Amino acid sequence: AYDNNICFASIPDEMGLYIHIPFCQTFCPYCPYNKTIYNKDKSLKYQEALLLELSLLKEHLGNKQITSIYVGGGTPTLMVEELVKVVAWIRENLTFRGDLGIEIYPHEIDNNILTQLKRMGVNLVSIGVQTFNDRQLRFLGRRYTGSEVRKTIELIKETDFECVDVDIMFNLPNQVLGDIERDISICYEENIDQISIYPLIIFPMTPLYKKVKEQGLHTFNSLQEYGILKSIEELSAKWDYDKTSIWTYGKRNA
Repeated sequence: AYDNNICFASIPDEMGLYIHIPFCQTFCPYCPYNKTIYNKDKSLKYQEALLLELSLLKEHLGNKQITSIYVGGGTPTLMVEELVKVVAWIRENLTFRGDLGIEIYPHEIDNNILTQLKRMGVNLVSIGVQTFNDRQLRFLGRRYTGSEVRKTIELIKETDFECVDVDIMFNLPNQVLGDIERDISICYEENIDQISIYPLIIFPMTPLYKKVKEQGLHTFNSLQEYGILKSIEELSAKWDYDKTSIWTYGKRNA
């Protein structure tokens, strides 16, 4: 028989907590993650399920410390009102002291949502930009333009979060090095705190995989990706951003 006590005994004294929000307004063709189309009734039921799961975990966590919470998706801000209640429950019932981060889809942000995020205690935000190139944004199924997302970045910066991260994809089909360098330079022009740069992984179960195969679209091989990463590192250094992990660059002396 499965012994829950053995399973929970292996939890370290300090841990990070990840909360997955599976709701989206539309599906991006490259995304392999668990998701469903947003529905308010479903989001309320999901909130109930999260609170139930957390209450079941409570007896096993004891005095263990939650040092960070990260909310990903999906599009987490579609459930911002429900998340306010979930985070409040965590603060009241568990031992949480640390960073609270959340992923942001650029098209789903306004002043009201940003105000709620601040009240919730969010201090780290990650904006899923992917690219500023309008043609590539349409290819990726993103519902905004490069100019629109720059306005969103400015709006988020005005809210004064502790850290603003921008996610950028490279190795998009038929992309060239100049496209990548332009995306990264725009991020640095915006003077954001951190940039996360990672290659697009084309998963076999996604619509994008079929499209790439059928149309014979070009992507870089592993050796070319390595060269691109070295170019990104050099470009980042010129803008005074240092490599902080395999995919991230942070503002120097920030």
